[in-house]
Parts: sequence; C-alpha cells; structure tokens
Amino acid sequence: MLAFSLPAPAATPTPPGKMAFQGFLSDPAGQPLGLANPIKTNLTFRIWRNATGTTPGELVWSETQTVVVEQGQYTALLGNGAVVGTEPNTNHLTTVFTGADASDRFLGVTVGTGAEIRPRIQFFASPFAQFSGASTMLVGAGGTSLLKASGTNLGVNLTNAPTVPLEISGTLKATNFVGSGAQLTGVSVSSVRLTGTITASHIADGALTGAKLAAPLTTAQLADGSVGPGALSSAAVATLAAQIGGVGSGAIVVSTNANNTTLASLGFVNIGPATLDGETFTVKAFVGAPNAPGVRFAIYGSGESQARQSAWTGSKWIIWGGTTAGATANYNDGRIFDPALGTWSVMSSVNAPSARREFQTAWTGSKMIVWGGFSTSTYLGDGKLYDPATDKWTNMSSVNAPGARQRYTGIWTGMEFIVWGGGGGPQAGTTWNDGAIYNPATDTWRPMAASPLSGRIDHSAVWTGTEMIIQGGSSNVYLDDGARYNPATDTWTPMPFSPLGKATYQGAVWTGTEMIIYGGSNPGNVHGGARYNPVSNTWKSISPGYATLSARYRVLVAWTGHEMIIFGGGDLATGLRDGVRYNPVTDTWVRFESGAGTGNIHDIFYTWTGSEFMWMGFWNDGGNNAVYSYRPPRPAYLYAKP
Repeated sequence: MLAFSLPAPAATPTPPGKMAFQGFLSDPAGQPLGLANPIKTNLTFRIWRNATGTTPGELVWSETQTVVVEQGQYTALLGNGAVVGTEPNTNHLTTVFTGADASDRFLGVTVGTGAEIRPRIQFFASPFAQFSGASTMLVGAGGTSLLKASGTNLGVNLTNAPTVPLEISGTLKATNFVGSGAQLTGVSVSSVRLTGTITASHIADGALTGAKLAAPLTTAQLADGSVGPGALSSAAVATLAAQIGGVGSGAIVVSTNANNTTLASLGFVNIGPATLDGETFTVKAFVGAPNAPGVRFAIYGSGESQARQSAWTGSKWIIWGGTTAGATANYNDGRIFDPALGTWSVMSSVNAPSARREFQTAWTGSKMIVWGGFSTSTYLGDGKLYDPATDKWTNMSSVNAPGARQRYTGIWTGMEFIVWGGGGGPQAGTTWNDGAIYNPATDTWRPMAASPLSGRIDHSAVWTGTEMIIQGGSSNVYLDDGARYNPATDTWTPMPFSPLGKATYQGAVWTGTEMIIYGGSNPGNVHGGARYNPVSNTWKSISPGYATLSARYRVLVAWTGHEMIIFGGGDLATGLRDGVRYNPVTDTWVRFESGAGTGNIHDIFYTWTGSEFMWMGFWNDGGNNAVYSYRPPRPAYLYAKP
C-alpha cells in the first residue's frame, strides 16, 4: 500500500484527538472479506497498557464501530465510535496517551462477538511530530517542490503538472500494494521479481494449476518461499509432488482430521490417534468476582436439559433464573460471563420474566429464549426473548402456546423452538404428552401432531439436525420408550425400548449419527449406557468401560465432536465429581477426576463452549458462584507414508 501523510503546519508532538486506522480481515479459509462486494461488520477497538492484559485496570479505552470491508481492507477513525458497556471511553484520544506509561499502548481488535485478534498492535511515537513545524520533507534539495497537484491529479517528482490521478517520475518503491490490479498493464515479467510471501489469501482458489508451473516460469521470477502451498490448486500440488518424488517412505504427518483426504491422495495412511496436549482444569472466575450472580442451581431434568437452562452465545455464557439451595426461592435476574476476559456483566431486569426454575432456554443466534418453568407454587406458561446486544427483554406471543409446564424439553432446531412434555396442569402429578413449536422470526406458535408417547417429565431429548428424539423419563412410573419427531413433516416415529430399561434423569448427546444415553434413576441408580441409530431404528449396548464410574443420575454431558463427556451427577446419597470421556468410534473410556475445586458436580448451571466444559459452583456446602472449566485433550491423528 502506498500512502502519503501530510502533517498540518500547526502540528505539535501532542497526539491527535482522533486517529485513522487501517486493517485487513480475512475469513477462516484465508479469503479477504468483502472480496466480491463490500460488506459491513462490527468491530470493537480496545487500547490496553500491555500486549496481553485482560483486566479492567489494564484497559485504557474502548469503542465499537461498524466499518465497511472491501477486498479485506477497512478504515476506521478511532475516537469516532460508540461506548462499549461500562468500559472506559473518551472521544478525545489525547488523554489516552498520558502518564508515565504513555508509550506502552496496545490496540486490540475484535470482530463481532468473536475472540480478540492477536497479537495486539503497539502504538509508536509519530515521527512527524519532530518536523511538524516545517514542510522541508516535501521540498527537494534545489528548493523544488516534490509534490504537484492539478485538479484531482497528483504528481511526484515532476517538472510539469500531472495529467493522470497519480503520476510519478523516477523509481517507485513500496512495501505493499492494495487493490485488484485490474488496471495494472504494461508490466513485463522479465523486469519483475516477486519477493515476500504469496499466501492463499492473495491467490484465488485454483488460480495456479500444474500447467501454469511449467516453463517459462523460473526461480528468477519467484523468490524462495514466495508461493505458499495453500495457494496451489490440487493439480499443481500433484504436479509438484510428482516432480520432487513426494515425501519419503516412513515419514509421519500429524493432522487434526481423522479423514484427511488431501493426505490420503498423497499416499499417507492414518495409523492411529494421538493427542496434541493433555486435559486441563481452570478456574475462570473466582468466588465473589465483581458483578457475579448470586449462588443458584439448575435442578431436575435430564443431564442435557440442565445445560439448556442457560445459553452459550458462541463467545459468552448467559445465566438467568434458577433457584436457591433447597429450592425455597427462585431468581429473576441474570449475568453474562465472558470466559476470554474472566468477567461478569449484569443483565437488565426491565421486562424480565418472573422468577422461576426448571425452565428451558435456547440461543437463536442473536437472542436467548426463556420459556415455562415453575415458581415456588405455580406452573408457568409464558416466555421472553433477551437480546444481549441491546440488553433488552421482549415478550413472546401466547397465542397457541402450549399449557404451563415445568421439567419439559426445549429443543432449538436452528429456526424454531420445540416445547414438548413436562409436568403441570390442574392436578398434582399431571404430565403432558403434547407440545408446540415457536418461531422467533414471526413470534408465532404452531401445534404439533399427537404423540404416540405418554406424558412425562425429566426425559432425554436431542436434535439430530432433522428430528427431535425423545427417550425415557417418568410419570407415575418410570419409562423406557421413545419416539422421533420431524417438525418439517409433523410426524412421529416410534422407537424400540431402551436396553437400559425404564429410567429417568439420563444424560444424552447426539454424535452426528447416533444418540448416546448414560446413567439415570429407576428409582435406583442406573449403571451404563446405550447407543441409538435412527437410520436403522436400533439400539446397541456399549463397552463396560464405564465400570470405572459408580452408578449415577443427572450427569452433566457434552459432545466434543469425537467424544462424549460424562461428568459428576448424583447417586441418591451424595453428589459426585469424577467423570469419563467415551469414544464411540473405538468404544473406549477414559476416566478423569475434577481438578477444580472440591465440590460435588450436579444440579448446577453448565455449558459446552465448543472447546471446554464450563460450570458454575458446586452442589454441596451451599454452592458458590465461581466458574470452573475442563478442557479435554485436543485430538490428533498420525498419518504415515508407507
């Protein structure tokens, strides 16, 4: 990129009140954002006292802006944005660069609600302030002006007025050019030598083919390492591999993909799994952290339904409602936890739902749904939507909504919220076998076809991508039947009975091809698990490696992408704090013991972030409001060249 900076004659060493900043954004594939058409995106800018700090004391200034990104490039005027919550902000940046540590300022940029882009950018003192009182830098040795302007044209080192938008006499040297280069003509390959690194973000997919690597392209035109392998088409890779003979026999490559087709095409064979690191337990926020919620619990329900009593947004964890130890009182307030910063923020209570427990939530992608539940004496059949971007609650329609209920299952399909089952009604012990489907885009409910299942509470439920699977639970008796519901066709499909027998309070996950259930109560503790395949409509048992765990119910569960985490739970006498990871591909188990805190882990708020298992507090000793996390080992796979 070629740029000129023209300081004003009255400039001083004092930093400006606003500063222009340019950046470059690309997607996960390395392609520049806004490549075809400009797009708008939200950026949060924060100025820190150091390169790694995350505490409020290390934050100097912040703001959020909506910028236009074109071919990866964007420009923002710092000091011209909006305030970020309660974070420090001033529209005059001069005060940001004061104090004994004024030279230590680092800019952090966050896209949307994602994690901050690292590393941060350090500010350095402007070299222009030293010469700001004179314009000698724009005058040649003979007193001739180096810049000439004519209308909208600019000339550099010219004796005559410029005739084009930018006209330069002499040699042009730049570290970076930005743009498509569509108008760049008349450049001879014989006179150009490319240096630096050309990565996949600079070359369109498939732009370099094997045929394009033939003569007359030689090393005289491409510097060493200037073309990265990600910018080559598969044909070019194959051509190069054939020319250099590929990787030698016996070589081993590590991949995070169990089915790496690229390595397979180059002759590599998957010889087994490995791990990139070990499991870790971390305290994400200590007891009594600023703005932390009051101690509370998420009681009853199956293991996975307890996870649905809070919401993970993709970057933050929303905890709302819940009950006290002993369920003597309920909450109607909430907090938002940022695991990247280890901080809590307070949610608005204006128009919030009434205090409740045993409800379900769903994250729509922009809002959290809260519906149903139980007060200290009443079943509830209302709900609200919470928008963390605006910190506002809005009402949900009650037209065609299902009857008031607790301990039901709430499933998010990607577009709609399915409410089914649960307890409530005019008489104690009444259970529901009906439900309804809510569309937040239209704020409407639609009915569901009659279910072949009897009414129940505390059953397990998972979403396959096309169907909701219901299994087990209890009414006046324990149940072992189940069924699948397809919201697109509004039809039910009965399932065979579970090999674990009649049980409630089980934990369930969806692997992508199967539902795995574990544990439960009937009324004793259930020991073991089973797998259900909806394609074949069959159950099968799993290996007895779970014997390393005692029988238990209401376990905390999560699916990591290749393993099922089974953690904590209760055994009717006490709470538990150990767990296992189950791999359905190898049908094997790995046991672990909680390395965070000493409490029992059940009936608490928890979530899976996509990489770590987070929970708040413990059940015993009245609980607490610390946040703990468990990160399982990252999987890897070894590929060898025979």
